[in-house]
Amino acid sequence: MKAVLSWFPHKYIRFLFVGGCVGIATVAIREGMARLLPEDTPEYYLVSVVVAYGFGIIASFLLHWSVTFGRHHQINVGVFLRFFGVALAGLAATSGLSLAIRYALPTAAYLAAYSGMFSFAAATLCASLLTYLLNNYFVFPSSGVGDSSNRF
Repeated sequence: MKAVLSWFPHKYIRFLFVGGCVGIATVAIREGMARLLPEDTPEYYLVSVVVAYGFGIIASFLLHWSVTFGRHHQINVGVFLRFFGVALAGLAATSGLSLAIRYALPTAAYLAAYSGMFSFAAATLCASLLTYLLNNYFVFPSSGVGDSSNRF
């Protein structure tokens, strides 16, 4: 447990900072798409979430590779595929939570036109802990890419 706590604060803060920057851009893309879609339905909302999240996956990988987890060597396809798998888990968690927050809770009654943006942002923040832990353990282990020792 002590080993987990030793890496958690500084690396997770960098993870949140990078994720926050990418998240702001991703939310902006989702909002831009929302204005381009023909109507505001759960299906179109989900399309906008998936497209925006796709941008977020690529931007996150590149920034987490170098900033959060301090990798400075050539990008490995296997690492990207593991990152992509974790991102898909994050997408599933974000999509499910986002739909639940927006349509199962009275979010629209309180936030009106901002309910989609709020739901997506809140769900993404909630899913960040899951994706951080999975990235730290499976994608960017602390002792080196692909090394299974000392992942925490």
